[in-house]
Parts: sequence; structure tokens; C-alpha cells
Amino acid sequence: MSNKSKSIFISTAALIIVLLSIGQLLANPPKESAIQASYVLKEDGKSPQMVTIWKSSEFLAIAFNTQQVVGVWQNWSTSNPTFYQVYPEDGFRIEFSRMESQQQAILMEQLKELVGQSRLLERKTFEGTVTKQLHLSTVEEGVEVAKALQAWTNFATYDYADIGDNEAIPELAALIHQGFVPNF
Repeated sequence: MSNKSKSIFISTAALIIVLLSIGQLLANPPKESAIQASYVLKEDGKSPQMVTIWKSSEFLAIAFNTQQVVGVWQNWSTSNPTFYQVYPEDGFRIEFSRMESQQQAILMEQLKELVGQSRLLERKTFEGTVTKQLHLSTVEEGVEVAKALQAWTNFATYDYADIGDNEAIPELAALIHQGFVPNF
């Protein structure tokens, strides 16, 4: 075989390998991963509590002490994220698209400082009217965490402004009778 033939053969083989690799990527696209991190939160004058934070490219979420209610920002890295309160045990969420409290905006900025970089901060202190110290406790990362976040989008969704009109829905009726107040 001549040098020219060997060169054509090697170039052809390399091209076939590249095309097969591209085909494999197209057939099996990489699955999105997400992170779930637990932090110990210490605030002035309060007992320590656990804070769970979830982060993916689409969602940023937080729950305090329990996961009965989760505050979720969808499209969190955009200038106009949508905020939900998710009730995972009950399978529904409440959308707060037309309102944002100052508390939500401050919390969102603090979360971005804590987990918005390429890696999680192990420790962070927030100074304000109250000093808050967070210490990373556990981290779970993977496709399963991303699936759990994505599952929340399939929950029944109610608009906060319409809650009073939906007393026939048992979950919402319970919130109304408790004197529902947004937790975030």
C-alpha cells in the first residue's frame, strides 16, 4: 500500500470513528444532573435547623427543616424566574407568578451566592438584621435528583390569586382554613 493510500485509509477510519461517536451522542444524549445539598443553618437566638437546597440548570429550590413545603424558582438564572410553593407529599404546587416579596428576592440572592457558582460553598455567613451561618452537611448529585425536580412540574398547579375560589379542592381548602400565608 502506498503512502497516499495509507493516508486516505487513516483519514477515512478517523472520519468513521468521529461520525460513530456523534451518532452515539445523538442516540444517547447526556442526562441532566442536579444537586441536592443539606446545610445546617444557625441564626442568632434560634435552634439550628436543616435547610435542603436543590439546583439544576432550570430549578433552584429550598426547604427548611422539612420537605412538606418547598420554595422553587423555575428558570432561576433568567431575569424573570417563576416562583412556586411545592407540596411534594400532596402532589400540587402554587404559582406566585404575579407577585414577589422582598423576602423572596433576598432569599434568591442568598441562594445564588451559596450555590450559584460551579461548586457549592461549604460555609457561608450572611450578615443583616440577623446573622445566618450555613455549613454544608451532605450532597447528593445525579440524574435521580434531576428527575425528582422535574417531577414537580407535573403536579397540579394553582395560581395563588385563585386559591380562595377553589375551596372545593381538598388541599386548597385545608390551606384556606389554616389561614394560608406564603412561607417564602
